[in-house]
Amino acid sequence: YITKVEAISEEFGATYWNILTSRGRRAFVAKGLRDNVAYLGEGRILISDVDGNRYEIEDIAALDDESVSMIMRVI
Repeated sequence: YITKVEAISEEFGATYWNILTSRGRRAFVAKGLRDNVAYLGEGRILISDVDGNRYEIEDIAALDDESVSMIMRVI
């Protein structure tokens, strides 16, 4: 699951994510976030990348303010 967002950038309809997860640092690309973001309730969010990998945010409210701000800007 995602524990911190280090950076998110957008280009040509794709978002480029640099994150920290429970399994270490990762980078991924997601396109069409409206189709690839699932709201699971109670602050849980599931994001699918272009390769079919899924990244879960267990509780968006538990993330630091900067991470939340970056996420809310793109989803």
